[in-house]
Formats: sequence, structure tokens, C-alpha cells
Amino acid sequence: MKQLLKWMGLLGVLCVALLLPTRADAASVSILEHPTVAVTSFDTNGVVSSEWRDENLSNYLGDLSDELSNAGKFHVVERKKIRDVLNEYNFQMTGITDASTNAQIGKLLGAQYIVIASVTSLTTRRSQTTVLGSGQKKYRVTATISLRFVDVETGEIVLAARGVGKDTNKLTRGPLNIFRIGTDEVDEGQVDSAMINAIDDAVYGERGLVARMEGRVGRKR
Repeated sequence: MKQLLKWMGLLGVLCVALLLPTRADAASVSILEHPTVAVTSFDTNGVVSSEWRDENLSNYLGDLSDELSNAGKFHVVERKKIRDVLNEYNFQMTGITDASTNAQIGKLLGAQYIVIASVTSLTTRRSQTTVLGSGQKKYRVTATISLRFVDVETGEIVLAARGVGKDTNKLTRGPLNIFRIGTDEVDEGQVDSAMINAIDDAVYGERGLVARMEGRVGRKR
């Protein structure tokens, strides 16, 4: 039933898009000219559970929208407007990854570009050091995300960036475990911090969106 509703929603989007007048101004707005963008999806590529995805990704969509707006490079479509359109055509903000579908939805939103975000990896790593009975344990979470800007007129990806964020919990032990400070366990706050840092890096990092738009990123050799 969910699959049927999704296909019905896609058919509705395509039909409405075909009835819309051609946006001559959309094609003329460069990605460098403060275009209107809509952050329509945040996919996990199966790297996290569906329960975690449904509970948390909506918040990260908001964080990403805020960072893009604060960057001063884009006009960002309000999330409520995006939700209203997606609900009308039976889509979820965490489940749209097809570029052509996003392009059609972007037209309905009056955006020149849509932004597709993806979590490409979310990993943990534990390390430990011990000296004379005392030591330290670390548990590091690393999140990696990608951002793709799709032209709603052509369906082409015109700008892309990757962001990496890390957060580390530490547990320090005294000799014979006389004292213990901190924790070496992964918690939700640590994952949340790593994700937010990854979003920040994707937008403002050395190889992030802003650096690419300003020509400060050279090609890798």
C-alpha cells in the first residue's frame, strides 16, 4: 500500500508539473546568484536503523536549512511549505533521493535548486591507553554526509560537497580504579554532535559549499 501511494504521489507531481508554465527565470538563476533552494530529503543509505532515522533526521533537515540560510548564499524555502507539498503527494522528507522526482517537487515549491542530503557513513571507534594502572578510554563517533544541489529545470547536479564530523567521549581511570571521570560509552548526544559537526563542515569547511562557491577549492590531484 505504501508503495502504491508513493507511485500515486509521483504521478500527481508529474501531472501538476506538466501543467505548470515553464519558469524562464529558473534556468537563468545561477547557483552563485542567491537562488531559492529547498532542502527536500535526508537519506541514510541504510547506515542507521529506520527508528533512528525517523526520529532524528527531521531535526537535521532543520539544522541544514538553518546553516544554508545563515551562509548568506541562498534563499531557503520554509520547511512547513515543503512538508505541506510532500504530504499532499504522499512523500516523506527522509525518503526522496531520486534527482528527477526532487526536481519536479522543487518546481512546485518555486525553487531553482533542490538540496539532497545523505548520511554516507556513521562509525564508532574505541581506543585505550594504560600506564602504571591508570589510563584513558575513548569512544569516537564519526559522521560523514554529502550534499547535492540539483537544477530543477535540467535535473543535473550542479554543486556537491561532503562533510565530516566527529565527537569523542573519554573515560579517565586512576590507579586501581580509585577514581573514574567521564564515560567511554556512545550516547545519543555524541551521535547528534557528530552529525551537526558534519553539516557544519559540509557548508563551511575547507572543501564545503561556501568554499566551492567562492572558488577556494582546487581540484584534487
